[in-house]
Amino acid sequence: MNRLAATVASLCFAAAGASSQPVLFERPLSDRAASYSIDVTLDPLLKQLNGSETLTWRNRSPETVAELRFHLYLNGFRDRSTFLQGRRSRSEAGESQGWSEIRALATAEGEDLTGRIQFVHPDDDNAEDRTVFRVPLTRPVLPGRSITLTCRFTAQLPAVIARTGYAGDFFMVGQWFPKLGVYEAGKGWNCHQFHPNTEFFADFGVYDVTITLPDRFMVGATGLRYAEKKNNDGTRTLFYHAEDVHDFAWSASPRFTEISEKWRHVTIRLLVQPEHVSTAPRYMSSCIAAMEFFDRHVGPYPYLILTMIDPPVDAIEAGGMEYPTLFTVMTTWGMPETVRLPEITTIHEFGHQYWQGMSANNEFEEAWLDEGVNQYYEMRIVDALYGEKSSFVSLFGLHLGDGEQTRTSYTQMGNPRIAPPATPAWKFPVGTYGGLTYFKTALSLLTLERMIGRGAMDSVLSGFFHRWRFRHPTGNDFVAAFDPSLKPFFDQTIFGTAV
Repeated sequence: MNRLAATVASLCFAAAGASSQPVLFERPLSDRAASYSIDVTLDPLLKQLNGSETLTWRNRSPETVAELRFHLYLNGFRDRSTFLQGRRSRSEAGESQGWSEIRALATAEGEDLTGRIQFVHPDDDNAEDRTVFRVPLTRPVLPGRSITLTCRFTAQLPAVIARTGYAGDFFMVGQWFPKLGVYEAGKGWNCHQFHPNTEFFADFGVYDVTITLPDRFMVGATGLRYAEKKNNDGTRTLFYHAEDVHDFAWSASPRFTEISEKWRHVTIRLLVQPEHVSTAPRYMSSCIAAMEFFDRHVGPYPYLILTMIDPPVDAIEAGGMEYPTLFTVMTTWGMPETVRLPEITTIHEFGHQYWQGMSANNEFEEAWLDEGVNQYYEMRIVDALYGEKSSFVSLFGLHLGDGEQTRTSYTQMGNPRIAPPATPAWKFPVGTYGGLTYFKTALSLLTLERMIGRGAMDSVLSGFFHRWRFRHPTGNDFVAAFDPSLKPFFDQTIFGTAV
């Protein structure tokens, strides 16, 4: 029996009381470090989340750990944060900011840790930044032992900014709960602040999440919804379970139209705006094409669900973002079929289910390892589907392929030698992150493919994926997957500034 058949298990749907959860895998695929049980209620008028969280963390290192460190990403959207200092503050336009506050934090034994919370800023000297906090422990966590904490929190969602927030009654809820960093043996906690260029890094785990909100809302979320309960106050509670994922995101809107298809063992669920329904076949066909490609060339998609979220035009900044088993797409009304924004966004974001979704590198420090590798696959898939000279756009005499657009975006940089792609994301000079992280990396891999052959390239990258899925590979692990004679190539192109 192959790995996919061995790991995909049948679902068990609970009764309305949600007394049990569906099993996604017959056995763990990852050495899970964390489990989260979260109950959250959405207040659509205040645009707030009120939640409680039970977290269990297991110390997999050989070291005794004397403190925990957490991310509070929504505090990146409050005054004087490092995030807002890196881009114009939304408050200048009078728009809502976001924040997150811990109401209570305690151990399972009842020790109150709330007063021990200390905000830290490991990346800069901004004492006003509140996106990372530490909690010293009375009883350190010994190697191989676990600690369980309970937490109550309130989160204010911002007007949509950087993947998260609301626009009217549309909600994109990402990075919304207090989330542990990653403990690295010999280094300590890897828990960076939220910067404009950076994304996310967390351990794989198990998530059980209940979401309560008004009955008129339709919801898409990470993992599987296995039950729901109607409440007497006009709300309903939805029960979700996800395994071997490193994040949990969800979206809600009363305007969604749901369209679903089956691909092999996967239910593909598209939640689309009514004005974008005509684009649904484009979303679906490109998604299935990407799934077929990755299954054939890289490895199996092991989850039973995949959800696509289509935001309204006034929430377009929530589009084009990836989360485990869920990603956001984007279009506008009347988008011509030869302007392939919907298709390219879908293919790129699905690719992230592999590169950072399952092969979970540190996006803060080595964004090239997911964004650049994924851009390489985007070029291959999009150009093969829609033509090397027309896959990006073919309209009014303008013809441009996705690979051509990638190359042009890099070659037109004012100073392509300004930094290596392997630069930590928050340290790139302004305006250079995309050109180097996405485009130079992708073109370097395309060059390498033409040196060693596509068959060899596919063999190496598939082997790398299978070895490192559900783990945290580094750039050095990626280079080690290739013949040692190719190390100077990576030293020049990825770790260096050669053009």
